[in-house]
Amino acid sequence: MLEKIPKLKNILVKLEETLNTAKDKIRFLKFSRLKKLEIQAENKIKLGKKKYNNFATEKDLENFLSNDGI
Repeated sequence: MLEKIPKLKNILVKLEETLNTAKDKIRFLKFSRLKKLEIQAENKIKLGKKKYNNFATEKDLENFLSNDGI
């Protein structure tokens, strides 16, 4: 029985490493998705500013962005 303890300990260490790796990947994926949404929003704002240039009010820009899915 005592000779199995180091093996079990090694298995537990490997499982913990795997769990930590999975947590890191999840954090990265969440960050990547949020970053992608942020970039999309910035691009929509740039597009809105180009489209409306200096003629539109802030309310017109908000309407344009909300009608386009943001």
